[in-house]
Amino acid sequence: DFYKEKKGRGTPEIIIEEFIQGKIYSVDAHINNKGDVFFNPFVEYVIGKDKGFDDFFMYDVFTPAVLETTHLEKAHDVARKGIAALNLKNSSAHIELVNSNGNWKLIEIGARVGGNRSTLYKKTFNINIDINDMLIRMNEPVEIPIEPVGYSSILKIYPNKKITAIFQPHLFSRTQDFMADFAYELSQVDDLLLLPIYPARELPIAGVTSEALLAKVDLSNAHCVAKEEVINTLKTVREYLFPI
Repeated sequence: DFYKEKKGRGTPEIIIEEFIQGKIYSVDAHINNKGDVFFNPFVEYVIGKDKGFDDFFMYDVFTPAVLETTHLEKAHDVARKGIAALNLKNSSAHIELVNSNGNWKLIEIGARVGGNRSTLYKKTFNINIDINDMLIRMNEPVEIPIEPVGYSSILKIYPNKKITAIFQPHLFSRTQDFMADFAYELSQVDDLLLLPIYPARELPIAGVTSEALLAKVDLSNAHCVAKEEVINTLKTVREYLFPI
């Protein structure tokens, strides 16, 4: 019931929650049709707690990560076991792990390239992870240089600030096809203003409206507004945007 109320996607089988203290890292990998895993360099995370905030928001991600060889080998072993358990093949994978008192534990494995990894890996190691992502799907060899040519860091400038989003869906057909995905992503902000769907070349589709999308968004402070009312509504929703 809780899962349905929160508009989760898919059918849950097992939900396990565990609080783990430790240092967080991630690594992207490519897996061929035999299950062989080719790792990119590790990326290190800095969370709010590391900077003195009483919060766990992501403050910084950077590479090259500072890891001893023995820790690196253990992390690779844990990641390989997770990939094998999911039977991933001819795919890229984004793996997040936590090192807790010398023990590596998996946080997440996604069959995708990690966010901002194209920039991080290109600038730091001259790795073209997007090309490698395509090559591994064709079962072609990937190229992963390991010698750094620089140092890259992505800071979250306002990680603990509230986000007010203004979103206008574009096309009825696209809104229909991606309504569940739009709703999931829009549920991540703090305040949401939804404008009427921009039709462009299309005619309306029955039941496909911004109101229908709003009904699937898991957010208390979300509203459908006309374009002409955006500014006045913003003044109500977030008074700090328009200080007197």
